[in-house]
Amino acid sequence: MTTERSDQAYSYWKESSERFDYFLAGVTGALTAYIGQGLGPAKIGINSTTVALISVLCLVVSIICGLRRIEKSILIYKLQAERLYNEEKRGMLLSESGGSSLYNKATGEVYSPQEIKFEAEKSRLFIEKLREGLNKEVEAASSYYIWRNIFLLVGFILLIVSRIMPAYM
Repeated sequence: MTTERSDQAYSYWKESSERFDYFLAGVTGALTAYIGQGLGPAKIGINSTTVALISVLCLVVSIICGLRRIEKSILIYKLQAERLYNEEKRGMLLSESGGSSLYNKATGEVYSPQEIKFEAEKSRLFIEKLREGLNKEVEAASSYYIWRNIFLLVGFILLIVSRIMPAYM
């Protein structure tokens, strides 16, 4: 059971998380474009240009992981909404019927007790399927979060190394 405060805290967390993901994707994209425009043709080898190129590639992978994380987050919100709708529908069917027929005012349909049990069971199975899908998507989003951060960190470190390297070569 949720309260108004927990719903509000979740809403703040969700907004902050989304903004952070968008910010990181945007800043990483801008940094990658800036670095990439300064790269010119050079021999691949142990030199600063090669390290900068690898840095750009890491940042590109970080952007891709970040965008995939955003995509997964959107899918998670969709699955959560579907799950909540079906849970509420199932709860309404079971609580309002009381073992007798149920009249749907919106559609004009009348549900017999057998139809109510069938619909409730169908919703329960669908909710279970949604929970499995939701867990899978949450794991994928978490994985993309980790990989985005790893490639971002490696890209930044390699960028710094590529800028320092010429002084020591």
